[in-house]
Amino acid sequence: YALDHGYSVEEVDNLTGELIGNPKTATFRLVDLVGLDVSNHVNTNLYEGAPEDEEREIFQVPELFKQMAAKKMLGNKTGGGFYKEHRGEGGKEFWPLNLRTLEYQPPSKVRFDIVGKARKIEDLAERLRFLMANAQGDRAGQFIRDTTLRTLAYTARRIPEISDSIADIDNAIRWGFSPKLGPFETWDALGVRTTVETMRKLDIAVAPWVAQMLDQGVESFYQHESGRVTGVYNPASGEYAPLIERAGVIVLDDLRAQGRELAKNESASILDLGEGVLCLEFRSKMNALDPLITELGFKALELLKQPQYVGMVVGNQSENFCVGANIAMVGMSAMTGQLDMLKQAVAANQQLMQALRLSPKPVVIAPYGRTLGGGAEVAMAGARRVASAETYIGQVELGVGLIPAAGGCKELLRRVITPAMQASEKIDPLPLFQQVFETIALAKVSESAEQARALGFLDEHDTIVMNKEHLIGTAKQEVLKLVAEGYTPPPRQGEPIYALGRRAIAAASSSLHQMVVGRYISPYDQKLAKTLAYVLAGADLTSPQWVTEQYILDLEVEQFMQLTSEPKTQERIMGMLQGGKPVRN
Repeated sequence: YALDHGYSVEEVDNLTGELIGNPKTATFRLVDLVGLDVSNHVNTNLYEGAPEDEEREIFQVPELFKQMAAKKMLGNKTGGGFYKEHRGEGGKEFWPLNLRTLEYQPPSKVRFDIVGKARKIEDLAERLRFLMANAQGDRAGQFIRDTTLRTLAYTARRIPEISDSIADIDNAIRWGFSPKLGPFETWDALGVRTTVETMRKLDIAVAPWVAQMLDQGVESFYQHESGRVTGVYNPASGEYAPLIERAGVIVLDDLRAQGRELAKNESASILDLGEGVLCLEFRSKMNALDPLITELGFKALELLKQPQYVGMVVGNQSENFCVGANIAMVGMSAMTGQLDMLKQAVAANQQLMQALRLSPKPVVIAPYGRTLGGGAEVAMAGARRVASAETYIGQVELGVGLIPAAGGCKELLRRVITPAMQASEKIDPLPLFQQVFETIALAKVSESAEQARALGFLDEHDTIVMNKEHLIGTAKQEVLKLVAEGYTPPPRQGEPIYALGRRAIAAASSSLHQMVVGRYISPYDQKLAKTLAYVLAGADLTSPQWVTEQYILDLEVEQFMQLTSEPKTQERIMGMLQGGKPVRN
């Protein structure tokens, strides 16, 4: 469709990624990731193996793709495909391929009016309906409408040839390609009858069983009762069949519909997972930490003291676990001089993390997706973690001119340096300090849960789950397992932290000076990193020594608050809020 209608690589990826519920790899970035050779082989196999398929010609490999394969333009594996990494004065960029000339060109700002309006709609179903309703005559809307509707119609026509189960097809597509909605879930979100009418106007063939379903007065593929999905349409029988609950899968919205929500506010909920296990669920925008989450977190811990409860899971079922603190609140408080209120909020958040870690009853954290900044601090706060394989965790606070201040500095010290020094004080702790320092200063974000283990965010006792839908259920079982084993919490005063003092600060300052001279970082990057080194080193101690957790926590808050008053930090916060990218001032 893109080749036939003159859409660019950047335009297609702008329209087929997170805007419509797909991963941000969208279309051409995904082919680069997989490899164009693999894509071509799959399509050739489908073309040869499905001679009677009515859409067979779609699987013909375009001549352009054959030319690219011959030139070894296969994607990431060969250094260039539909995009090629380019390093210039502005740093690293990804230059898109011009599909007409096969030359790479500088990236451009793709702007569609309808897309700008749609991105302001947070609910995916509502956003999709808006795009479809306004597609006619709009270049972006028509692309999304025409490609999406053909895909939905084709999927329906493959029943029962490929599968006779609507739910199985949706699961396969979601598990395989990670869209938020499977094809039939998407169709339901758009409205089945309305969508069928549009398909007919566009001469898209509608599966007879879909038309029959509508003729029977059945308006959706999935049956809902009290906010829960309870049944799925069976094309063979012409009626709804109960949706079989999969073992090990807990759906928090289902528990809510069953009346098992014990408390809530605008940003969080407390739910009863059964068998004495609570769940603290984040529900703010992008699950960013705010005072309402902190407030309900303490309420959950109070509830946990009751004898009928044995432990708690901290988890949610959104696109990402937690993208960090609400920096809009931080920036506004700093710029309006409400520093006392901000300090109280930061200290309360820090106290919540400590309370979760030191809880007498086990707290298991269930991170997945983006787990950044304060989200990483939440993940490290529990007794255990049960993480999705695709967990991208990192402390990225320096990008907005701040340092971790909810225990993130203290926790990496406790996890990386303390165990080694407890084993033998003959070990040189400086390389371990450097590892922690670089993890935070360079904003290293794991590419998987397994890599998060290597960075120190997870440890050898933590569990990695391949299927994200099992995350909450597995976390609940981990709570029960810890209880059955006779869980012993950490000492209430915490554990000793090994602080290197001046030696570590000097080592960090030396390497930072070289980076400034080499123009790898700005002078303000240097200032932020020195502040971080000061906290991680335990301040200007004349010699290495053991200090308390609270000592490092106090340093975190003290230095965090100093940075919030810096104009360049405020510039970084505003830049992130306005442009969504770090400002290097």
